[in-house]
Amino acid sequence: MAEEVPAGPTGPLMIQPAGGMNPNPATESSERRPTPSEVLAEIVSRRGYHGKPDLKVTTNDGQEYNVHKDVLRPRSSFFRAAMDGPFKEGVTGILPLHNDPPGAVAALLQFVYTGDYELFYPEHYSWDGFFHLDVYVIGDLYNIESLIRRGTYWFKEACRERESDSTLSLLLEVVPYIYAFIPEGAADRGIHNYVLELAKDNLDHLIKDLDFLELLKEEDTFRISLASHKQRASARLHDHVLELQGEIAKTDTLRYGCPNCRHWMTSNELRGLKNIYCPACKKIFVANACIIGTT
Repeated sequence: MAEEVPAGPTGPLMIQPAGGMNPNPATESSERRPTPSEVLAEIVSRRGYHGKPDLKVTTNDGQEYNVHKDVLRPRSSFFRAAMDGPFKEGVTGILPLHNDPPGAVAALLQFVYTGDYELFYPEHYSWDGFFHLDVYVIGDLYNIESLIRRGTYWFKEACRERESDSTLSLLLEVVPYIYAFIPEGAADRGIHNYVLELAKDNLDHLIKDLDFLELLKEEDTFRISLASHKQRASARLHDHVLELQGEIAKTDTLRYGCPNCRHWMTSNELRGLKNIYCPACKKIFVANACIIGTT
């Protein structure tokens, strides 16, 4: 599937708010930067054909967004249930999203009106990519696939802007976040596949670094996914880990799992073998297809 490319602007939308205020942080010293709710209010005012806003969305930073139910309702089964089901949100007309990052909520609401979003609260993030990961997570939480795709797009763009950084430093920073907050069963695997491709394409270099080996040890799901992502990656990972197993953890025992039944065997049973017989499922598989783990 071709990667989604935003129409029009080459970066997140920067909406001119009411009153002529400029949301560019570079001018904060002379002009106040508008709040996210002010930015959205300007957008909503341009959508007068929806009539008067009939839903108030609140966030844990005190922001209140007056929006239209008929804009949010078609986007998500969550919003439909909240507005039309037997819940207090449908009666009071107030939808509190206090458990979500406030900047990601603002981005979600801007997106449902415009098809894109800007970076809210950049001062809260050490790197813009983490904001886009939050947007991805909230899109997955509320099952808004188009927002998931947009969050993926801007995350990749943020990664490409870090070309001066090494792939290792990027992976060390984002992999723990991704595998902690974005489930493997997410509606779209664009984020997972992107970091797996980065690791696979640079594996010959990465596997020689002790920090990366420590990452493999700590992030079991990432390690297993990388080992099975592509046969070429699996083969190199298998060979290098056999060679460097003592560097992963000298007190740990390296284990290999049968790809058919997940029966585990120790490294000594596999050393030097190309074809392996699994005593549990009684099937033969190639060593490169092993699932790698530690105890």
